[in-house]
Amino acid sequence: MSIFRTSALLFVSTFALACGAGDSGVDDDGSEGALQNNAGGSAKTHFTAVSACVKAHQKAADEARATNQMIQAEFTFTDCVKKANDAAVATLDKNLGDNDSPLKGKTAATLKAFRIASEALCSESDKASSNFGGTLANVEAASCRSTREGFLANLMDVYADLGGDSAKIEDDRKNHPTCYAEYDKTADKADSTADMIDVSSKLASCIQAHLDAVAKPIAETEVENNAAEGSIDLVTARVKSVTKAMVDKGGELCGLLNEAGENGGGTLANVGAVGCAVHVVESTYGALKIQLGETN
Repeated sequence: MSIFRTSALLFVSTFALACGAGDSGVDDDGSEGALQNNAGGSAKTHFTAVSACVKAHQKAADEARATNQMIQAEFTFTDCVKKANDAAVATLDKNLGDNDSPLKGKTAATLKAFRIASEALCSESDKASSNFGGTLANVEAASCRSTREGFLANLMDVYADLGGDSAKIEDDRKNHPTCYAEYDKTADKADSTADMIDVSSKLASCIQAHLDAVAKPIAETEVENNAAEGSIDLVTARVKSVTKAMVDKGGELCGLLNEAGENGGGTLANVGAVGCAVHVVESTYGALKIQLGETN
């Protein structure tokens, strides 16, 4: 796998954050990731803070000529977005309190659990790299971590109410055409919240089947890279455990974000949570699929 494909994955996951942000007051150097607390109302929103991180990252990535520069660009981006995401915790908790949600006070712990699951997912991706043992594998590893933090930022901006502009997450129709074909047949006919939840839940289940199917090929690649990993069956079980944790922790995050959104406390928050969960399953699949190549 080339580093250009790895960089492309990062770009896809973060570009939506920058769309429409060109004239939104982002600092020219794009270096500040954390929100500024300002009672006067001029605080930088989460969206513009993360967009600044994206802008700085794109500049650094364009200028990188060596692997250490590529790695540093990913580290810097991860740190920048993490600061912005952490700075939004207070707002999310306030929203949860305003919506009388029992999840108030659990935001920081939920983000931490999501990050732990993301790290485990990246670890499996690292072990399945076609560049395993080489310097480009280190670039891929750094890119996986920055992509996961960027994805977390996307989820926060799409599903929670953080003020300002919102991000957009594109459906991964390319990798799951049959799932979306069935979804498209039924989505327009959904005329109740229960129907909408059911349609999205079936879409998530369909994509989950694709995710389950890549566990063994990933395990086979890991064992080929390093026989010390153990048997293919053992590694396959571990990969499935890691992806299950990622989907589960992502689902918990989705529930919290939607409770902290404009529909928090209402039934539509449940619809949003299932839609969010679809993106989590897709992103989990994508994190592993990239190591299998375009033809798998």
